Amino acid sequence: MVECAVYLDGIRLPDTFSASSAVEEVGRLTAAGRKAFVGLSVEEPDEDQMIAVGSAFDLGAREIEDALQVHRRPSLRRRGDLMSVVFKTVNYVPHESIFSARKIVETGEEMVVAGPHVVLAVGHGAHGGLDGLRDELEHRPELLSVGPFAVLLGVADRVVNNYLEVAGLIKTDIDAIELHTFSLAGPLDIQALYLIKRDVVSLNRAIGPLTRALQTIVTDHQELLPATVVPYLNQLVDQQAEAAEQIANHDERLSALLQAAHARMDVQQNVDVRKISAWAAMAVAVTTITGICSMNFTEMRWVVCLLYTSDAADEG
Repeated sequence: MVECAVYLDGIRLPDTFSASSAVEEVGRLTAAGRKAFVGLSVEEPDEDQMIAVGSAFDLGAREIEDALQVHRRPSLRRRGDLMSVVFKTVNYVPHESIFSARKIVETGEEMVVAGPHVVLAVGHGAHGGLDGLRDELEHRPELLSVGPFAVLLGVADRVVNNYLEVAGLIKTDIDAIELHTFSLAGPLDIQALYLIKRDVVSLNRAIGPLTRALQTIVTDHQELLPATVVPYLNQLVDQQAEAAEQIANHDERLSALLQAAHARMDVQQNVDVRKISAWAAMAVAVTTITGICSMNFTEMRWVVCLLYTSDAADEG
């Protein structure tokens, strides 16, 4: 799925463009002193699509390769006046109870390449929180008039705010597991604990590195950014650091809960072993008594008499 548009002074032109025709139109407008850029979004592109887009946008082989693959974590690259940022998107999977859930979160990816007159968004997987973002930005021409880096900021803002929302929802799940772990009312459900621990570890890997990437944009590549974008980006760095800290705290909290759960299991196993040992001792006693009671005492009487007769003869 490809959507290509030309934005003039923050307003989308009504014409339909291919990637190459959009670049030509923007070149004509900027040569005339107008503020224009190309905005193109692609979902799950194949190699032929990305080669065509790369040719129109003057992308390098590295940008094309990055756009085709799914990354494990966020990253930042720069080549000349082109900046590419990989965002890991997060989608919270609704569930009635953490103990009946099979998945807590799912992750996707949005790669944004921004230059002076182009912005390209390439998506893979679940795009939590990004639905409707393009329409929202197109209803804010004062923001889009800033240029392609305003789109980059818009994606980063939506992604980070979604991180904070998901972190809050996961906290509710962890509270429920914590209450269950320290409750003696029922059996321990350690499967749910391992499930959420697995997904939080994945989240920590997906969210944490974005903090450094956003900080690097501000500190090392500020000359590419419009001056009006920098204060918002600084604020966004603080929000991203908060989201990463919350997920890291969730990870540490779940590690402590796992230790508590294993300790409870050890105590329960010791209690079970003592109960089994007691029942085994009782079973041995019952078996012994049953064996004695089932012996043939008539035959034993003749054995005793023979031994008595033998002893009397020896004395005579």
